[in-house]
Amino acid sequence: MSDIPEGWEAKEKDPQTQQDKVDQRRAKVVHYQRAGMNVGQIAKALGVHRNTVSKDLKEIRQEHRTRATEIEAYDELGQHIAFLENVANEAMVDYSAAEAGSSARATFLNTAMKARKAIVDLQTETGLLPKVNPAMARAEVQAVAKMSDSELEKRKEEVLRRLKESQDNGSSEPVSISPQRKTS
Repeated sequence: MSDIPEGWEAKEKDPQTQQDKVDQRRAKVVHYQRAGMNVGQIAKALGVHRNTVSKDLKEIRQEHRTRATEIEAYDELGQHIAFLENVANEAMVDYSAAEAGSSARATFLNTAMKARKAIVDLQTETGLLPKVNPAMARAEVQAVAKMSDSELEKRKEEVLRRLKESQDNGSSEPVSISPQRKTS
């Protein structure tokens, strides 16, 4: 038998339910505030203390600041990627215009490749692209390097077909450029 008087036992609280209640209350706080109500009026309408409403408003403002910072970071990332894409594109234009066999042509191609690599690295670091096993990537590059033009054309057609199928099915999953293994 417990030493705690009946009715005084601690009630178990479901944290998910509690958080849902807090989120719903905060949504109402925002709604009432936008409707022009002050802290006291909101507290009375919700049946809570003024301090609770004040804390909710403080938390809501902090969350908005955090989201704004995240948006700014992604905007900056997008601008940086756009800059690198511009560098790569301009380098390829210069590469095409340069005299065949010149050292300038090689420099332009190298610049374009470095810019593309920087783009992929940024996208991988931020989780926009999945990380790739370097050994598997090297093996894929070596296999592609050994292909004839007709084999490369077949691979391209296969990848384009899979991309179209993926889009037709509404899939957001990435499409592999590796050849599909035939299952029997």
